[in-house]
This record gives sequence, C-alpha cells and structure tokens, in this order.
Amino acid sequence: MRPPGLRAKLVLSFTALFLAVTVVFAWYLIHRQGTIASQALETRAKGISIILAKLLAPALDLELDKAQAQNAVAATKGHKDLLYIAVLKADGTVYLRHKEDPSPSGSGLFEASDSSRVEARGQLLQVFEPIWANGKQIGTLVAGFSRQSIDREI
Repeated sequence: MRPPGLRAKLVLSFTALFLAVTVVFAWYLIHRQGTIASQALETRAKGISIILAKLLAPALDLELDKAQAQNAVAATKGHKDLLYIAVLKADGTVYLRHKEDPSPSGSGLFEASDSSRVEARGQLLQVFEPIWANGKQIGTLVAGFSRQSIDREI
C-alpha cells in the first residue's frame, strides 16, 4: 500500500480543520443562544413592567376603582411568558392581582421594592418596579415571567 499523496494530505488536513472550526462555532452559538434569549426575556419583562407601573400610577395614587387598573393590566393579556402581576401599595398590602402567584404560600414572592430590579428564581423571572407619583413612591409592581419558552427554544 502506498502512502497518501500530497493532494490527499491537503484534503484531509483542510477537512479536519473545517470540521474543528464548525464544531467550535456550533458549540459557541448554542452556548450564546441561551444567554441571548435570557437577556431578551429580561429586557422584555423590564419594558412591560416599566410601562405598566406608569399606567397604574394614577389609579393607585388617586385610589380609583380597581377596574381602571384592570384595564391597564388587560394590555398584557396575550403575553405568553407573563405568569402574574401584583400591585402593592406603599404599606405592602396588595392593591391588585392579575392571575395568581404560583408560590405555595400564595404571596411569598411579593415584596415592596424602592428600586427597579430583576431576580431569576429557577424557572421564574421576577421583576420589581417601583410606582411613583408626584415624586414619592406609592407602590410596587411585581411581575412574574416564565423562563420555559427560553428552555423550549434552546
């Protein structure tokens, strides 16, 4: 049997190099896809929460009928990742709930917050957004989003 010629060695080495680059590139993209999808969900969740907090501020500040606040929350009806929304007054009492808190205790995930923040708790992405009116904090919007759509995409 003859040793492989120069042409065979070149084809084999370029094929091996191409396969190595392809494997590394595919692994990197799969790894990055999860990070990018998580960042996109977080950005979307923050955006929805900021807008809802601004829409709910007049109803909470003027202590209007909850139907006014429900109309603002109705805009989120078609969002597939949204699990629940809770609006807390400044004293920590629940002003409004849209859908139910998935925790076993019922309200274990609701807490007032004086700053905007996002927390990842397993399959739950929770957004805390303070509600402001006339320069003072009058409440907190707490919204829970599911991370299951990200897991299905990856």
